[in-house]
Amino acid sequence: LFRSADSLPLWGDLAKHAERLLKPQGLLIALTGQILLPQVIERVEEFLAYGWLYVQPMPGQNSRIMGRHVFQTWKPWLVFSNGTWPSGSIGWHEDTTPASVAQKSYRWQQDAAPAAYLIEALTKQGDTVCDPFAGVGSYGEAAIGLGREFIGCEADRGRFEKAVERLRANS
Repeated sequence: LFRSADSLPLWGDLAKHAERLLKPQGLLIALTGQILLPQVIERVEEFLAYGWLYVQPMPGQNSRIMGRHVFQTWKPWLVFSNGTWPSGSIGWHEDTTPASVAQKSYRWQQDAAPAAYLIEALTKQGDTVCDPFAGVGSYGEAAIGLGREFIGCEADRGRFEKAVERLRANS
């Protein structure tokens, strides 16, 4: 999740690595903000094919976007593929995830329900889910619970230790 204009080059870096590491028709699924959405899409499309934009409702958690005077009531999930979109291996599903409503143990913790919805809809049992910003392991817990392999990275030692503890308890 990269929010500032300074982080835009990181989207290109992420997409470049995803192009190299994803299997053909593998998917990059990323939560992002809305203000820089066109620039994020542009950076990622240098390496991957645009697939879809999913909406994650945020009832009761509306962020105030000061630069636009907008109450943000949803977050975008972008999905890109390494090559053509894998239509033949994905069943019909809605492009709105469950609402984000979970209690948080720290400020930036994400609710796992929206990620679980996308993992279940867009991947198969045994596929690998990689979260390069694992936080306290919400998405890892969702991936493992759905029978997927999980690889996570987290730079913050405290969050990393919490994620390891959480994932071991749920494995």
